[in-house]
Amino acid sequence: LIVSQYPDWSDFKKRILVPAQKAFLEAYQETDLMGMMFEYEPVFYKYKVIGVTFTIYTVDQYQQKEKEKGVQMSIFDYMTGKAKEVAPGSNGVIALDWWNGNRTPYADYDLSGMLCGLTLTTKPEEIYRALIESTAFGTKRILDLYTSHGVDVKEIYASGGIAQKNPLLMQIYADVCGTKIKVPTGRQAAAKGGAILAACACGYYNTFKAAADAMADKDIIEYTLNPKNTEVYGKVYSKYCELSEYFAKRNK
Repeated sequence: LIVSQYPDWSDFKKRILVPAQKAFLEAYQETDLMGMMFEYEPVFYKYKVIGVTFTIYTVDQYQQKEKEKGVQMSIFDYMTGKAKEVAPGSNGVIALDWWNGNRTPYADYDLSGMLCGLTLTTKPEEIYRALIESTAFGTKRILDLYTSHGVDVKEIYASGGIAQKNPLLMQIYADVCGTKIKVPTGRQAAAKGGAILAACACGYYNTFKAAADAMADKDIIEYTLNPKNTEVYGKVYSKYCELSEYFAKRNK
């Protein structure tokens, strides 16, 4: 299966998709193989696919099936809920989180992301979880650099919208990084930090600790690692590092 950019969706449908669909159905003499569907309004649509077997099954269509059952929620909440049901490692799907190049450890803006391990049975939630896991693997590589230079990271504090709104992501990070993650429940943590610095600068508090003790959020949600998940992620992380090294070095 070879995928490359294709500028005209209507031309793509006429020249590529329809013949591929016809050949596929003639070959298998079935209209629904393993629950797969042929549709003509994909979310990511400007692509040319060269090959006989072809399937498009978009997230929108996936969610629509649930809506027909009476399930009403945002696509974000829906995919997060589905991803919770996927085991660590996303059934063999691994992503490289280089969607805007890579800062650490390669400092190479020409690197691009990728998905590895896709099959005809791969589900959207497996891809979704693999993408989350990839960002956690990228974070672990940074932590590993600290460790290799004598700085032992024992716990992490995370703030902001994603940290507060996505418990699945935070749990995956804790499991992958093998460390505690603490998330303050208060809003606007950055603004509050600025206020703490200002309070010290104007002499209202004598020390940063005194200001933080008085002004910082006291309520914290704590994510602790799941040893079984951490063991699985250790193996997947080694594969992530192998892929990273291979493609980063080939780009030089």
